[in-house]
Amino acid sequence: MPLIFWLFSGSALIWLVLLATLIKILAKYYPQKHQDMGRPSVFWNYSLEAQKEQWTAKWELMKFLLKREYSSLNNVSLVILGDFMLVFSVLFIAVLGYIIFSKLFGISICALLH
Repeated sequence: MPLIFWLFSGSALIWLVLLATLIKILAKYYPQKHQDMGRPSVFWNYSLEAQKEQWTAKWELMKFLLKREYSSLNNVSLVILGDFMLVFSVLFIAVLGYIIFSKLFGISICALLH
């Protein structure tokens, strides 16, 4: 179980760094796009109204990422970062799904392949 803890803790930390980098690039080089998304940030503000705005901004940022809208901005660094974030999230979800499947059913996918 400690391996799973470190795996997910490390993944969460990596995701926060990637997210902060994406937001920083958007804020610095594409301030209008950043503003249009509601100025997303990595961490929450304490007021309830600001938290509601951040939910909306984070959702807009995820749509921006999932729809690959970053590729239309013609920034090679942003495209590499966005594509890496998509691959990272797909791999994370796949590993999470594997762990849940194997724990729920007590069957390893590797055992099914043999």
